[in-house]
Amino acid sequence: MALKPKINTEPATETSLAVENDSHGFEENPNTEAPIMHDVLVDGIPAKAGVGSFGMYSTRIVLLFDPPHPKWGE
Repeated sequence: MALKPKINTEPATETSLAVENDSHGFEENPNTEAPIMHDVLVDGIPAKAGVGSFGMYSTRIVLLFDPPHPKWGE
């Protein structure tokens, strides 16, 4: 039986998931690069996560699952 590699994890916070290259809707020259997201596990499912405005006007959290989460989908 093959052993699974140990994955070091820590609880995520709003600060630890902040998107460093985020842009806000009020910026005159917003960043057009794709947001740099963080690798996370949600219920043991791998995902990318980020907290930021993502070019809009309010702060939000974004989770992108790959493979899809059984309850939340992509």
